[in-house]
Amino acid sequence: MDFIGKYENMNNDIEILRNMHSINIDFKFGPNIKSANVEPNTLIDVKMSKIGLNSKSIDLLKKVYEQDYKLLDY
Repeated sequence: MDFIGKYENMNNDIEILRNMHSINIDFKFGPNIKSANVEPNTLIDVKMSKIGLNSKSIDLLKKVYEQDYKLLDY
């Protein structure tokens, strides 16, 4: 793998991928967690609860993926 993109930078990352691989793709992405005026963890909790996860499940997912969040700066 030669590139890891993030949703928060997807518009820019798509441009990087277009240049790296000489492909013509066009995507437009809407608001994201980092551009919202809400604490990221609060927004994540709200989104997870909307799909039926309770606070115990949310806490477990955060623990399981803690290293990923740190590594990918979430």
